[in-house]
Amino acid sequence: MPQPVTPPCSTDPQAAPPPGPDSTRRPPGLTVYTRAGCHLCHDGVALVRRTAAAYGCTVQVVDVDSNPQLRERFGQLVPVVAVGEQVIAAGRISELRLRQYLSGQGLSPRFLAFLASLLSRALERSPR
Repeated sequence: MPQPVTPPCSTDPQAAPPPGPDSTRRPPGLTVYTRAGCHLCHDGVALVRRTAAAYGCTVQVVDVDSNPQLRERFGQLVPVVAVGEQVIAAGRISELRLRQYLSGQGLSPRFLAFLASLLSRALERSPR
């Protein structure tokens, strides 16, 4: 059974970090990996920003073509949405899945396996 996930941008006081030296640290925001000229990226960034704002999340947009490692990792999968190193969406972004994740419901193991297979196939196809 999947473990409950604390949303990355929760406004729930129960989800706040425990008191201590890192208690003022904010949870990680969302990173959207994109590339210039990608219409799905343009639409995805707008959707992620709008949805993230409703949950108090920050959004960072990164062009994969600015970094060879990101270009190799994400290839033609952009847009890709990640929280830290965890990819939570790729390609056409689902607002429903994004809201489920941000509300703390997490993502199904089946969907996470699907994302992992997409990333794996992209790496296999990338020119070296």
